[in-house]
Amino acid sequence: MKIRLYALAAVAIFVGLMMVYVRELDCLSNTIGLKPLLWGSLLVVASITAALLWRFRDRFVPLENHFPEVLCIAVFSLLFAPLWGSVLNRVVATKGSRTFLFISERTYFSSGYGWMRQESPKPTGWMLTVNDKGKVRQFRYKKQPYFPITQPGETIELPVVKGVFGVDIVDLR
Repeated sequence: MKIRLYALAAVAIFVGLMMVYVRELDCLSNTIGLKPLLWGSLLVVASITAALLWRFRDRFVPLENHFPEVLCIAVFSLLFAPLWGSVLNRVVATKGSRTFLFISERTYFSSGYGWMRQESPKPTGWMLTVNDKGKVRQFRYKKQPYFPITQPGETIELPVVKGVFGVDIVDLR
């Protein structure tokens, strides 16, 4: 009975973490400098996981019998590493703004199951393309178009959240 309660709690925690991860994907897609954040969080979580597995290695002796447990711990910790990196980056973030050169703003369509033949699809959201000091960046948001009359080449100002780890997030909803 106790094992079933642990299994049910583990499944509930996993489903909750997946829900948080899905909500965090919008923030991850609007992150400037995502690669260092991802690699850093993977490295830190891998180090912590290795240290904890080493600390509690007596629990996993002999390793041949506990290899699936160790593998599961390692895979799930690395799977959720970007989530923890992104959330911790925004914990004590400071809000500000930053200027970009406007390139375009267009609608995008997405559907998990496709469209019916007579159905006219509605836009899922907008994709803003900007030039950031010579780099072309794209940001997605869903509520409304922010720059309907802006011409390419004009300077725009976007709300930017400066994260704890120095990674910026464009805060468009």
